[in-house]
Amino acid sequence: MRPSLLPGSPRDFLKAVSSFSVHKHTSAKASVARNLSESFGLGPSEPVMDTHEAFGVAESWGIQPELWDRSWANLSGGEAQRIVLAIAVGLDTAEVLLLDEPSSALDSETSSKVEKHLVAEVKSSDSKLKAIIWITHSPEQGQRVGTRFIRISYGGVREENVDPGV
Repeated sequence: MRPSLLPGSPRDFLKAVSSFSVHKHTSAKASVARNLSESFGLGPSEPVMDTHEAFGVAESWGIQPELWDRSWANLSGGEAQRIVLAIAVGLDTAEVLLLDEPSSALDSETSSKVEKHLVAEVKSSDSKLKAIIWITHSPEQGQRVGTRFIRISYGGVREENVDPGV
């Protein structure tokens, strides 16, 4: 078993993250009302964020339902990577994702599925996602997923290979 920085299971993490998103636009008055309602057993006074899309995305990337209940330490690097990405995309709350080597632990077939899904998501008018900042050491992957490129080296920072249609 490898050490994990996250306690609990992916399902616990999804529950926690989705509750933050639901509560972030709540007024102080609404927060007090919700806490009182829950204290007296009346249940939550606000709707809970729909998390089904995260499960669907993960399943399309080969994540079996039982993996959501395993501890993080008992998942492979690729399983954990796909689950976290599925949560980020499936909750559809972010306008920009910053991804550092998001497919580093994936085989080429699974990496291709993830790449295609993320590119389609950012292009979809139904998604809140507007941009992905994708950090990669693979020029080939950059060409598959990117439209604008920034090269960072000891000599400085420069923009290159810019798609003129962007």
